Amino acid sequence: MKMYYGVKSQFFDDGSVNAVLITQESNKKPKNSYQNSSLCDIYVDWFRTRKEAIEWKNEAVSMC
Repeated sequence: MKMYYGVKSQFFDDGSVNAVLITQESNKKPKNSYQNSSLCDIYVDWFRTRKEAIEWKNEAVSMC
C-alpha cells in the first residue's frame, strides 16, 4: 500500500476558504471529489506527494 496526500478545501459563500491536509493509505490513488452544501463548496484533491498537497493547500488558502 502507498500513502496518498489530500487537500480538503471548503469555499464558503462569504468568500472565506478553509483547507486541511488529509492522508489515505491505498493501493490506488483516491479519486478527486466535489460536494456542494448549503454553506460551502467542498473539494478533495489527491496527490502522490506531501509536497504537492502542501503547495495546493497554500494556493487554495491564498484564493480568499
